[in-house]
Amino acid sequence: MFIIKRNFKTLLFVIFFLASNLLLYVEKMPLYHEEPRRVIIANEMLLRGDYVIPTVCNENYFKKPPFQNWVILLLGKLSGRITNFDARLPSVISFLITGLFLFFLFEDKKQGFMASLIFLTSYVTLISYSNKAEPDIMFTSLTFLSYYFWQKRKHFLGFFSSSLFMGLAIMTKGIAPLFFYPGLFVYYLIKKKNCLENLLRLSVHLFLSLILPLLWLVFYAYDANLNSLLSVFSNELSSRMTASFSYVLFHLLTFPLRAFLALFPWSIVFIFIFDKKLFKRLKENELFVTSFLIFVTSFLVMTVFPGGKGRYFMPAVPFFSIVLSYLCPKAYLLTDRIKTISLVFLSMLYFAFAIFVLKQGFLVQGLFLSGIGLFVLFFIKFRYYVFDFLVVFSIFLFLFYIHGLYLYRAKVKKQYKEIAKTVYESLPDKSIPVIVDNTLKPEFVSMALNLERITGKLVYSEKVLKPSDYYLITSKVRSCQCCKLLYKCPCSKRVPALYIYRCKRVDKLKTK
Repeated sequence: MFIIKRNFKTLLFVIFFLASNLLLYVEKMPLYHEEPRRVIIANEMLLRGDYVIPTVCNENYFKKPPFQNWVILLLGKLSGRITNFDARLPSVISFLITGLFLFFLFEDKKQGFMASLIFLTSYVTLISYSNKAEPDIMFTSLTFLSYYFWQKRKHFLGFFSSSLFMGLAIMTKGIAPLFFYPGLFVYYLIKKKNCLENLLRLSVHLFLSLILPLLWLVFYAYDANLNSLLSVFSNELSSRMTASFSYVLFHLLTFPLRAFLALFPWSIVFIFIFDKKLFKRLKENELFVTSFLIFVTSFLVMTVFPGGKGRYFMPAVPFFSIVLSYLCPKAYLLTDRIKTISLVFLSMLYFAFAIFVLKQGFLVQGLFLSGIGLFVLFFIKFRYYVFDFLVVFSIFLFLFYIHGLYLYRAKVKKQYKEIAKTVYESLPDKSIPVIVDNTLKPEFVSMALNLERITGKLVYSEKVLKPSDYYLITSKVRSCQCCKLLYKCPCSKRVPALYIYRCKRVDKLKTK
Protein backbone atom coordinates (compact mmCIF):
# COMPACT_ATOMS: atom_id res chain seq x y z
CA MET A 1 0.00 0.00 0.00
CA PHE A 2 1.35 3.42 -1.01
CA ILE A 3 0.29 6.01 1.58
CA ILE A 4 1.49 9.61 1.78
CA LYS A 5 1.97 10.73 5.36
CA ARG A 6 -0.35 13.64 6.10
CA ASN A 7 1.98 15.88 8.09
CA PHE A 8 3.85 19.18 7.87
CA LYS A 9 7.23 17.58 7.08
CA THR A 10 5.77 15.88 4.02
CA LEU A 11 4.19 19.15 2.91
CA LEU A 12 7.52 20.97 3.22
CA PHE A 13 9.17 18.24 1.16
CA VAL A 14 6.50 18.57 -1.56
CA ILE A 15 6.87 22.37 -1.56
CA PHE A 16 10.66 22.12 -1.86
CA PHE A 17 10.34 19.52 -4.62
CA LEU A 18 7.87 21.61 -6.60
CA ALA A 19 9.86 24.83 -6.12
CA SER A 20 13.13 23.28 -7.32
CA ASN A 21 11.49 21.97 -10.49
CA LEU A 22 9.42 25.10 -11.17
CA LEU A 23 12.47 27.36 -11.00
CA LEU A 24 14.81 25.09 -12.95
CA TYR A 25 14.27 26.55 -16.44
CA VAL A 26 12.53 29.88 -15.80
CA GLU A 27 15.54 31.98 -16.77
CA LYS A 28 16.25 29.93 -19.89
CA MET A 29 12.63 29.79 -21.06
CA PRO A 30 11.83 32.85 -23.25
CA LEU A 31 8.88 34.98 -22.17
CA TYR A 32 5.78 34.12 -24.19
CA HIS A 33 2.06 34.89 -24.59
CA GLU A 34 1.28 37.86 -22.31
CA GLU A 35 4.43 37.54 -20.15
CA PRO A 36 6.45 40.14 -22.11
CA ARG A 37 3.70 42.72 -21.59
CA ARG A 38 3.77 42.19 -17.81
CA VAL A 39 7.55 42.44 -17.67
CA ILE A 40 8.01 45.42 -19.98
CA ILE A 41 5.76 47.48 -17.67
CA ALA A 42 8.06 46.80 -14.72
CA ASN A 43 11.13 47.38 -16.89
CA GLU A 44 9.86 50.77 -18.05
CA MET A 45 9.02 51.74 -14.47
CA LEU A 46 12.67 50.99 -13.68
CA LEU A 47 13.93 53.02 -16.65
CA ARG A 48 11.54 55.97 -16.17
CA GLY A 49 11.59 56.10 -12.38
CA ASP A 50 7.80 56.44 -12.46
CA TYR A 51 6.14 53.69 -10.42
CA VAL A 52 2.56 54.95 -10.62
CA ILE A 53 1.70 54.84 -14.32
CA PRO A 54 2.12 51.50 -16.15
CA THR A 55 3.41 51.85 -19.72
CA VAL A 56 4.17 49.57 -22.67
CA CYS A 57 6.60 51.14 -25.13
CA ASN A 58 6.12 54.34 -23.10
CA GLU A 59 2.39 54.34 -23.92
CA ASN A 60 0.05 54.28 -20.93
CA TYR A 61 -1.29 50.80 -20.24
CA PHE A 62 -4.78 50.75 -18.72
CA LYS A 63 -5.95 47.14 -18.64
CA LYS A 64 -4.35 45.92 -15.40
CA PRO A 65 -3.52 47.57 -12.05
CA PRO A 66 0.23 47.54 -11.32
CA PHE A 67 0.81 45.51 -8.14
CA GLN A 68 2.33 42.50 -9.93
CA ASN A 69 4.56 44.92 -11.88
CA TRP A 70 5.68 46.53 -8.60
CA VAL A 71 6.72 43.16 -7.16
CA ILE A 72 8.70 42.31 -10.31
CA LEU A 73 10.23 45.80 -10.22
CA LEU A 74 11.28 45.36 -6.59
CA LEU A 75 13.14 42.14 -7.43
CA GLY A 76 14.71 43.82 -10.47
CA LYS A 77 15.95 46.78 -8.44
CA LEU A 78 17.97 44.42 -6.25
CA SER A 79 20.14 43.50 -9.26
CA GLY A 80 19.62 46.64 -11.34
CA ARG A 81 17.91 44.80 -14.21
CA ILE A 82 14.77 42.68 -14.57
CA THR A 83 15.47 39.09 -15.59
CA ASN A 84 13.07 36.30 -16.54
CA PHE A 85 13.78 34.80 -13.12
CA ASP A 86 12.69 38.03 -11.41
CA ALA A 87 9.54 38.10 -13.51
CA ARG A 88 8.46 34.54 -12.74
CA LEU A 89 9.60 34.16 -9.13
CA PRO A 90 6.56 36.03 -7.66
CA SER A 91 4.18 33.48 -9.22
CA VAL A 92 6.13 30.53 -7.82
CA ILE A 93 6.20 32.09 -4.34
CA SER A 94 2.47 32.96 -4.50
CA PHE A 95 1.63 29.41 -5.57
CA LEU A 96 3.59 27.82 -2.72
CA ILE A 97 2.41 30.31 -0.07
CA THR A 98 -1.21 29.52 -0.93
CA GLY A 99 -0.56 25.82 -0.41
CA LEU A 100 1.18 26.53 2.90
CA PHE A 101 -1.63 28.73 4.28
CA LEU A 102 -4.26 26.20 3.20
CA PHE A 103 -2.52 23.78 5.56
CA PHE A 104 -2.58 26.27 8.45
CA LEU A 105 -6.24 27.14 7.86
CA PHE A 106 -7.41 23.87 9.41
CA GLU A 107 -7.23 22.73 13.02
CA ASP A 108 -7.13 19.17 11.69
CA LYS A 109 -3.70 19.18 10.04
CA LYS A 110 -4.36 15.97 8.10
CA GLN A 111 -7.30 17.67 6.43
CA GLY A 112 -5.20 20.79 5.92
CA PHE A 113 -2.59 18.62 4.22
CA MET A 114 -5.22 17.25 1.84
CA ALA A 115 -6.54 20.71 0.96
CA SER A 116 -3.01 21.96 0.36
CA LEU A 117 -2.08 19.03 -1.90
CA ILE A 118 -5.31 19.36 -3.88
CA PHE A 119 -4.46 22.98 -4.64
CA LEU A 120 -0.77 22.28 -5.31
CA THR A 121 -1.54 19.50 -7.79
CA SER A 122 -4.51 20.97 -9.71
CA TYR A 123 -3.81 21.44 -13.40
CA VAL A 124 -4.53 25.17 -13.71
CA THR A 125 -2.41 26.11 -10.70
CA LEU A 126 0.51 23.68 -10.89
CA ILE A 127 1.00 23.20 -14.62
CA SER A 128 -0.60 26.20 -16.29
CA TYR A 129 0.42 29.22 -14.20
CA SER A 130 2.62 28.36 -11.21
CA ASN A 131 5.79 29.69 -12.87
CA LYS A 132 4.43 32.17 -15.42
CA ALA A 133 4.99 35.93 -15.27
CA GLU A 134 1.23 36.46 -15.23
CA PRO A 135 -0.87 38.06 -12.46
CA ASP A 136 -3.36 35.19 -12.08
CA ILE A 137 -1.59 33.04 -9.48
CA MET A 138 -0.59 36.07 -7.38
CA PHE A 139 -4.16 37.31 -7.64
CA THR A 140 -5.37 33.88 -6.47
CA SER A 141 -2.96 33.90 -3.53
CA LEU A 142 -3.86 37.41 -2.35
CA THR A 143 -7.60 36.70 -2.58
CA PHE A 144 -7.21 33.49 -0.57
CA LEU A 145 -5.00 35.19 2.05
CA SER A 146 -7.78 37.75 2.49
CA TYR A 147 -10.17 34.88 3.19
CA TYR A 148 -7.64 33.16 5.48
CA PHE A 149 -7.28 36.20 7.74
CA TRP A 150 -11.05 36.77 7.59
CA GLN A 151 -11.48 33.31 9.12
CA LYS A 152 -8.79 34.10 11.72
CA ARG A 153 -10.23 37.52 12.59
CA LYS A 154 -10.25 37.09 16.38
CA HIS A 155 -8.44 40.41 16.71
CA PHE A 156 -8.42 43.60 14.68
CA LEU A 157 -5.03 42.67 13.21
CA GLY A 158 -6.58 39.69 11.41
CA PHE A 159 -9.46 41.83 10.12
CA PHE A 160 -7.06 44.55 8.95
CA SER A 161 -4.74 41.99 7.33
CA SER A 162 -7.71 40.52 5.46
CA SER A 163 -8.65 43.96 4.12
CA LEU A 164 -5.04 44.69 3.19
CA PHE A 165 -4.70 41.50 1.14
CA MET A 166 -8.03 42.18 -0.57
CA GLY A 167 -6.78 45.66 -1.47
CA LEU A 168 -3.59 44.16 -2.94
CA ALA A 169 -5.68 41.63 -4.86
CA ILE A 170 -7.72 44.48 -6.35
CA MET A 171 -4.44 46.20 -7.22
CA THR A 172 -3.36 43.02 -9.04
CA LYS A 173 -6.56 42.33 -10.95
CA GLY A 174 -9.56 44.48 -10.17
CA ILE A 175 -12.22 41.75 -10.00
CA ALA A 176 -11.03 40.31 -6.65
CA PRO A 177 -14.28 41.14 -4.76
CA LEU A 178 -16.18 38.70 -7.00
CA PHE A 179 -14.30 35.81 -5.36
CA PHE A 180 -14.91 36.95 -1.79
CA TYR A 181 -17.96 39.05 -0.94
CA PRO A 182 -20.86 37.31 -2.79
CA GLY A 183 -20.24 33.93 -1.15
CA LEU A 184 -19.86 35.39 2.34
CA PHE A 185 -22.85 37.68 1.83
CA VAL A 186 -25.07 34.71 0.90
CA TYR A 187 -23.77 32.71 3.86
CA TYR A 188 -24.59 35.39 6.43
CA LEU A 189 -28.05 35.87 4.91
CA ILE A 190 -28.74 32.13 5.14
CA LYS A 191 -27.28 31.81 8.63
CA LYS A 192 -29.35 34.78 9.92
CA LYS A 193 -27.67 34.71 13.33
CA ASN A 194 -25.72 37.98 13.79
CA CYS A 195 -26.57 38.72 10.16
CA LEU A 196 -26.55 42.52 10.44
CA GLU A 197 -23.33 42.52 12.45
CA ASN A 198 -21.54 40.31 9.92
CA LEU A 199 -22.83 42.28 6.94
CA LEU A 200 -21.62 45.48 8.62
CA ARG A 201 -18.19 43.90 9.05
CA LEU A 202 -18.18 42.96 5.39
CA SER A 203 -19.02 46.56 4.48
CA VAL A 204 -16.19 47.92 6.64
CA HIS A 205 -13.89 45.29 5.15
CA LEU A 206 -14.76 46.44 1.62
CA PHE A 207 -14.22 50.08 2.58
CA LEU A 208 -10.75 49.36 4.01
CA SER A 209 -9.90 47.20 0.99
CA LEU A 210 -10.56 50.10 -1.37
CA ILE A 211 -8.12 52.47 0.35
CA LEU A 212 -5.02 51.24 -1.52
CA PRO A 213 -6.67 51.21 -4.97
CA LEU A 214 -8.12 54.70 -4.36
CA LEU A 215 -4.73 56.03 -3.25
CA TRP A 216 -3.19 54.69 -6.45
CA LEU A 217 -5.93 56.37 -8.50
CA VAL A 218 -5.27 59.68 -6.71
CA PHE A 219 -1.55 59.54 -7.52
CA TYR A 220 -2.38 58.41 -11.05
CA ALA A 221 -4.65 61.42 -11.57
CA TYR A 222 -1.75 63.80 -10.77
CA ASP A 223 0.32 62.62 -13.73
CA ALA A 224 -2.13 61.17 -16.25
CA ASN A 225 -5.70 61.24 -17.53
CA LEU A 226 -7.79 59.32 -15.02
CA ASN A 227 -10.81 59.35 -17.32
CA SER A 228 -8.90 57.32 -19.92
CA LEU A 229 -7.95 54.75 -17.28
CA LEU A 230 -11.50 54.39 -15.96
CA SER A 231 -12.89 54.29 -19.48
CA VAL A 232 -10.61 51.40 -20.51
CA PHE A 233 -11.36 49.56 -17.25
CA SER A 234 -15.10 49.86 -17.82
CA ASN A 235 -14.83 48.92 -21.50
CA GLU A 236 -12.69 45.91 -20.59
CA LEU A 237 -15.28 44.78 -18.05
CA SER A 238 -18.23 45.34 -20.35
CA SER A 239 -16.51 43.47 -23.18
CA ARG A 240 -16.33 40.42 -20.88
CA MET A 241 -20.05 40.65 -20.18
CA THR A 242 -21.45 41.08 -23.69
CA ALA A 243 -21.29 38.94 -26.82
CA SER A 244 -23.44 37.53 -29.59
CA PHE A 245 -26.15 35.03 -28.70
CA SER A 246 -24.31 32.17 -30.40
CA TYR A 247 -21.09 32.92 -28.49
CA VAL A 248 -22.98 33.21 -25.18
CA LEU A 249 -24.60 29.84 -25.81
CA PHE A 250 -21.24 28.32 -26.80
CA HIS A 251 -19.66 29.71 -23.62
CA LEU A 252 -22.47 28.36 -21.41
CA LEU A 253 -21.93 24.90 -22.87
CA THR A 254 -18.12 24.88 -22.83
CA PHE A 255 -17.14 26.73 -19.65
CA PRO A 256 -18.05 23.80 -17.34
CA LEU A 257 -15.65 21.68 -19.42
CA ARG A 258 -12.93 24.35 -19.04
CA ALA A 259 -13.51 24.41 -15.30
CA PHE A 260 -13.35 20.60 -15.24
CA LEU A 261 -9.98 20.66 -17.03
CA ALA A 262 -8.70 23.49 -14.83
CA LEU A 263 -9.41 21.42 -11.68
CA PHE A 264 -8.17 18.14 -13.17
CA PRO A 265 -7.65 15.52 -11.77
CA TRP A 266 -9.58 16.53 -8.64
CA SER A 267 -12.67 17.53 -10.61
CA ILE A 268 -13.19 13.80 -11.31
CA VAL A 269 -13.30 13.10 -7.58
CA PHE A 270 -15.65 16.01 -6.91
CA ILE A 271 -18.14 14.83 -9.53
CA PHE A 272 -18.22 11.15 -8.61
CA ILE A 273 -18.04 11.21 -4.80
CA PHE A 274 -20.36 14.12 -4.00
CA ASP A 275 -22.34 12.90 -0.97
CA LYS A 276 -25.59 14.75 -0.20
CA LYS A 277 -25.85 13.22 3.27
CA LEU A 278 -22.33 14.31 4.15
CA PHE A 279 -23.07 17.75 2.73
CA LYS A 280 -26.08 18.11 5.05
CA ARG A 281 -23.96 17.17 8.07
CA LEU A 282 -21.49 19.92 7.13
CA LYS A 283 -24.04 22.72 6.73
CA GLU A 284 -23.13 24.16 10.16
CA ASN A 285 -19.41 24.23 9.34
CA GLU A 286 -18.60 27.85 8.42
CA LEU A 287 -15.30 27.03 6.72
CA PHE A 288 -16.95 24.43 4.49
CA VAL A 289 -20.13 26.36 3.68
CA THR A 290 -18.45 29.72 2.95
CA SER A 291 -15.84 28.02 0.74
CA PHE A 292 -18.58 26.09 -1.07
CA LEU A 293 -20.63 29.25 -1.66
CA ILE A 294 -17.58 31.22 -2.86
CA PHE A 295 -16.69 28.39 -5.21
CA VAL A 296 -20.24 28.02 -6.58
CA THR A 297 -20.90 31.78 -6.98
CA SER A 298 -17.53 32.18 -8.74
CA PHE A 299 -18.37 29.29 -11.06
CA LEU A 300 -21.80 30.75 -11.87
CA VAL A 301 -20.39 34.22 -12.54
CA MET A 302 -17.69 32.89 -14.83
CA THR A 303 -20.22 30.67 -16.61
CA VAL A 304 -22.77 33.43 -17.20
CA PHE A 305 -20.28 36.08 -18.34
CA PRO A 306 -19.23 35.21 -21.91
CA GLY A 307 -15.74 36.66 -21.34
CA GLY A 308 -14.97 34.19 -18.55
CA LYS A 309 -11.93 32.01 -19.28
CA GLY A 310 -10.53 28.98 -17.51
CA ARG A 311 -7.74 30.97 -15.88
CA TYR A 312 -10.19 33.60 -14.63
CA PHE A 313 -11.65 30.81 -12.49
CA MET A 314 -8.31 30.23 -10.76
CA PRO A 315 -9.06 32.24 -7.55
CA ALA A 316 -11.83 29.71 -6.83
CA VAL A 317 -9.34 26.80 -6.73
CA PRO A 318 -8.30 27.25 -3.04
CA PHE A 319 -11.98 27.21 -2.06
CA PHE A 320 -12.55 24.12 -4.20
CA SER A 321 -9.63 22.51 -2.36
CA ILE A 322 -11.19 23.31 1.02
CA VAL A 323 -14.55 21.86 -0.02
CA LEU A 324 -13.04 18.70 -1.49
CA SER A 325 -10.91 18.13 1.63
CA TYR A 326 -14.20 17.56 3.48
CA LEU A 327 -15.70 15.35 0.79
CA CYS A 328 -12.69 13.47 -0.57
CA PRO A 329 -13.00 9.75 0.24
CA LYS A 330 -10.19 9.08 2.70
CA ALA A 331 -10.59 5.31 2.73
CA TYR A 332 -11.68 4.52 -0.84
CA LEU A 333 -9.31 2.11 -2.53
CA LEU A 334 -8.58 2.75 -6.18
CA THR A 335 -9.35 -0.19 -8.46
CA ASP A 336 -6.36 -1.95 -10.00
CA ARG A 337 -7.73 -1.42 -13.51
CA ILE A 338 -7.90 2.38 -13.21
CA LYS A 339 -4.48 2.49 -11.57
CA THR A 340 -2.83 0.38 -14.26
CA ILE A 341 -4.48 2.13 -17.22
CA SER A 342 -3.63 5.59 -15.85
CA LEU A 343 0.03 4.87 -15.11
CA VAL A 344 0.62 2.95 -18.37
CA PHE A 345 -0.93 5.86 -20.30
CA LEU A 346 1.34 8.32 -18.48
CA SER A 347 4.39 6.13 -19.11
CA MET A 348 3.53 5.90 -22.83
CA LEU A 349 3.23 9.68 -22.90
CA TYR A 350 6.80 9.93 -21.61
CA PHE A 351 8.11 7.39 -24.13
CA ALA A 352 6.31 9.00 -27.08
CA PHE A 353 7.68 12.44 -26.29
CA ALA A 354 11.13 10.99 -25.58
CA ILE A 355 11.18 9.51 -29.10
CA PHE A 356 10.07 12.87 -30.50
CA VAL A 357 12.83 14.89 -28.79
CA LEU A 358 15.45 12.25 -29.63
CA LYS A 359 14.53 12.69 -33.31
CA GLN A 360 14.98 16.45 -32.80
CA GLY A 361 18.53 15.79 -31.56
CA PHE A 362 18.00 16.32 -27.82
CA LEU A 363 19.75 13.18 -26.54
CA VAL A 364 19.97 13.97 -22.81
CA GLN A 365 16.36 15.11 -22.56
CA GLY A 366 15.13 12.05 -24.46
CA LEU A 367 17.03 9.61 -22.26
CA PHE A 368 15.91 11.43 -19.11
CA LEU A 369 12.25 11.26 -20.14
CA SER A 370 12.60 7.58 -20.99
CA GLY A 371 14.03 6.97 -17.52
CA ILE A 372 11.10 8.69 -15.82
CA GLY A 373 8.72 6.75 -18.06
CA LEU A 374 10.21 3.50 -16.77
CA PHE A 375 10.07 4.80 -13.20
CA VAL A 376 6.32 5.48 -13.59
CA LEU A 377 5.77 1.77 -14.32
CA PHE A 378 7.42 0.92 -10.99
CA PHE A 379 4.45 2.53 -9.19
CA ILE A 380 1.99 0.05 -10.70
CA LYS A 381 2.88 -2.55 -8.06
CA PHE A 382 1.38 -0.51 -5.20
CA ARG A 383 -2.21 -0.26 -4.07
CA TYR A 384 -3.59 3.24 -3.52
CA TYR A 385 -6.30 5.19 -1.86
CA VAL A 386 -7.86 7.70 -4.27
CA PHE A 387 -6.18 10.76 -2.73
CA ASP A 388 -2.68 9.25 -2.71
CA PHE A 389 -2.94 8.02 -6.28
CA LEU A 390 -4.09 11.38 -7.67
CA VAL A 391 -1.16 13.12 -5.95
CA VAL A 392 1.27 10.61 -7.51
CA PHE A 393 -0.39 10.92 -10.92
CA SER A 394 -0.35 14.74 -10.80
CA ILE A 395 3.32 14.86 -9.78
CA PHE A 396 4.34 12.64 -12.69
CA LEU A 397 2.18 14.70 -15.07
CA PHE A 398 3.91 17.82 -13.74
CA LEU A 399 7.37 16.30 -14.28
CA PHE A 400 6.40 15.45 -17.86
CA TYR A 401 5.36 19.04 -18.43
CA ILE A 402 8.47 20.63 -16.87
CA HIS A 403 11.17 18.28 -18.16
CA GLY A 404 9.36 17.45 -21.37
CA LEU A 405 7.21 20.18 -22.92
CA TYR A 406 8.57 23.15 -20.96
CA LEU A 407 12.24 22.27 -21.49
CA TYR A 408 11.60 21.52 -25.17
CA ARG A 409 9.97 24.93 -25.61
CA ALA A 410 12.92 26.55 -23.86
CA LYS A 411 15.23 24.98 -26.43
CA VAL A 412 13.23 25.65 -29.60
CA LYS A 413 11.37 28.92 -28.95
CA LYS A 414 12.80 32.02 -30.57
CA GLN A 415 15.29 33.71 -28.26
CA TYR A 416 14.26 37.35 -28.51
CA LYS A 417 17.33 38.27 -26.52
CA GLU A 418 19.47 37.14 -29.46
CA ILE A 419 17.07 38.65 -32.02
CA ALA A 420 17.12 41.99 -30.19
CA LYS A 421 20.91 41.90 -30.12
CA THR A 422 21.02 41.29 -33.88
CA VAL A 423 18.51 44.07 -34.51
CA TYR A 424 20.43 46.50 -32.30
CA GLU A 425 23.69 45.72 -34.10
CA SER A 426 21.96 46.45 -37.42
CA LEU A 427 21.12 50.02 -36.36
CA PRO A 428 23.75 52.41 -37.82
CA ASP A 429 23.11 55.29 -35.39
CA LYS A 430 22.45 54.04 -31.85
CA SER A 431 21.35 57.49 -30.62
CA ILE A 432 18.20 57.59 -32.76
CA PRO A 433 15.00 56.54 -30.91
CA VAL A 434 13.27 53.23 -31.66
CA ILE A 435 9.51 53.12 -32.26
CA VAL A 436 7.46 49.93 -32.11
CA ASP A 437 4.24 49.57 -34.09
CA ASN A 438 1.61 49.37 -31.33
CA THR A 439 -0.36 46.73 -33.28
CA LEU A 440 2.43 44.20 -32.76
CA LYS A 441 1.60 40.91 -31.06
CA PRO A 442 3.09 39.77 -27.70
CA GLU A 443 6.00 38.02 -29.45
CA PHE A 444 7.24 41.38 -30.70
CA VAL A 445 6.62 43.04 -27.34
CA SER A 446 9.23 40.57 -26.12
CA MET A 447 11.58 41.92 -28.80
CA ALA A 448 10.93 45.48 -27.60
CA LEU A 449 11.54 44.43 -23.99
CA ASN A 450 14.87 42.85 -24.86
CA LEU A 451 15.91 45.96 -26.80
CA GLU A 452 15.25 47.98 -23.66
CA ARG A 453 17.28 45.48 -21.64
CA ILE A 454 20.24 45.76 -24.05
CA THR A 455 20.22 49.53 -24.50
CA GLY A 456 18.93 50.67 -21.12
CA LYS A 457 16.70 53.06 -23.08
CA LEU A 458 12.97 53.20 -23.67
CA VAL A 459 11.38 51.88 -26.83
CA TYR A 460 8.43 54.01 -27.94
CA SER A 461 5.00 53.68 -29.47
CA GLU A 462 4.02 55.77 -32.50
CA LYS A 463 1.29 57.37 -30.38
CA VAL A 464 3.69 58.91 -27.87
CA LEU A 465 6.71 59.89 -29.95
CA LYS A 466 6.93 61.35 -33.47
CA PRO A 467 10.54 62.44 -34.03
CA SER A 468 11.94 63.55 -37.36
CA ASP A 469 14.38 60.63 -37.52
CA TYR A 470 13.72 57.20 -36.00
CA TYR A 471 13.86 53.43 -36.37
CA LEU A 472 10.56 51.62 -36.79
CA ILE A 473 9.91 47.99 -35.82
CA THR A 474 6.73 46.72 -37.44
CA SER A 475 5.02 43.66 -38.88
CA LYS A 476 3.81 45.66 -41.88
CA VAL A 477 5.62 46.32 -45.15
CA ARG A 478 6.32 50.03 -45.67
CA SER A 479 6.63 51.11 -49.28
CA CYS A 480 6.69 54.87 -48.68
CA GLN A 481 9.63 57.12 -49.57
CA CYS A 482 10.21 58.09 -45.94
CA CYS A 483 11.20 54.59 -44.74
CA LYS A 484 14.17 52.45 -45.77
CA LEU A 485 14.29 48.74 -44.90
CA LEU A 486 17.35 47.84 -42.81
CA TYR A 487 16.58 44.33 -41.58
CA LYS A 488 13.94 41.60 -41.95
CA CYS A 489 13.50 39.05 -39.19
CA PRO A 490 11.23 35.97 -39.59
CA CYS A 491 10.66 35.86 -35.85
CA SER A 492 7.71 33.47 -35.60
CA LYS A 493 5.76 31.10 -37.80
CA ARG A 494 2.48 32.27 -36.28
CA VAL A 495 2.84 35.97 -37.07
CA PRO A 496 4.12 38.00 -40.05
CA ALA A 497 7.82 38.74 -40.39
CA LEU A 498 9.40 41.56 -38.40
CA TYR A 499 10.69 44.57 -40.37
CA ILE A 500 13.12 47.23 -39.12
CA TYR A 501 13.06 50.53 -41.02
CA ARG A 502 15.01 53.77 -40.82
CA CYS A 503 12.37 56.49 -41.20
CA LYS A 504 12.28 60.25 -41.58
CA ARG A 505 9.22 62.43 -41.26
CA VAL A 506 7.72 63.51 -44.60
CA ASP A 507 7.71 67.21 -43.72
CA LYS A 508 11.42 67.06 -43.02
CA LEU A 509 12.06 65.40 -46.38
CA LYS A 510 10.16 68.18 -48.16
CA THR A 511 12.20 70.92 -46.50
CA LYS A 512 15.35 69.30 -47.78
